[in-house]
Amino acid sequence: MHRFLLLFLLLPLAACDNRRPGTSGDDDDSAVDDDDVVDDDDAVDDDDAADDDDTPEDDDDTPEDDDDTPEDDDDAADDDDDTPGDDDDTPADDDDTPADDDDDTADDVLLFAENGWAIDLSSGTVVSPSGGEQFLAQVAARPLLWSLVEPTFTEVTGLLTFAEESSSPPVQDFCTPTTYAETAGSGQWTNPEFETTPTSLRSSFDIPSVGLIEVDIQELVLSGSFTGSLDLLDLRFQGIIDVRTLGLGIPCSQLGLFVPGIVCGACPADPSAQECVILDVIDLEADSMPGLELFEWSQSDVDNNSGC
Repeated sequence: MHRFLLLFLLLPLAACDNRRPGTSGDDDDSAVDDDDVVDDDDAVDDDDAADDDDTPEDDDDTPEDDDDTPEDDDDAADDDDDTPGDDDDTPADDDDTPADDDDDTADDVLLFAENGWAIDLSSGTVVSPSGGEQFLAQVAARPLLWSLVEPTFTEVTGLLTFAEESSSPPVQDFCTPTTYAETAGSGQWTNPEFETTPTSLRSSFDIPSVGLIEVDIQELVLSGSFTGSLDLLDLRFQGIIDVRTLGLGIPCSQLGLFVPGIVCGACPADPSAQECVILDVIDLEADSMPGLELFEWSQSDVDNNSGC
């Protein structure tokens, strides 16, 4: 009877010992220490925490790329694409803000309204004409001002004129009429690239040994691309000056007497006449001037300006 009672008391204790063979007495459900699992997803701290889906050190078996740490992942603001300096969630350098754009595209050209640029015509590489550097150096004190007005998603429109000589910062010269440099018509606007429809711009330049002369730049075209940070890239200036319109009374072949090294070419409208200076300048520099506002100014306004 005593032996049967003792066996009855020991049976519940035996039923409680369900440990698996070969374990240490601490299993997968213990967060303190887990010695018996090579790769464990349940323990907060186990022998292979360097490769554990529940620890912040490593999520996907690769320390360099996990979803829980801001150093390098696809969810944190610091880095989206495994490159610390480039991500789509932060305004510092991404594709969602106009301040700094990874793809150099103008996501919303409407943001450019009343923004402008001062374009240094002497800063680029002269493709044409030979000797054109000398002429452009003489107009360097008068940057070209371009201010966008009412841009839309389908076209870009801006006023264009020259700045007052040696003004700093550059300001509009009211002795020069404005013209519209816009993509409407034969121009092109394919975000972020643009090319304006040919126009003309007239202004006065002080040419050494000649004095102040009126220069009419015909077939003027600007092209390049916008960036989200309001910069202009790959900026190109093209235009034609017909020497016969300058009032110098000399053929283009003698223009080199006043602008050393310059070479004349055939006029597009009159190919038999070698009387034109064909301007083609690439990689121009343009200083962004946010808020630049230009006033539409006609030749009549210039003629009525007593200061001109």
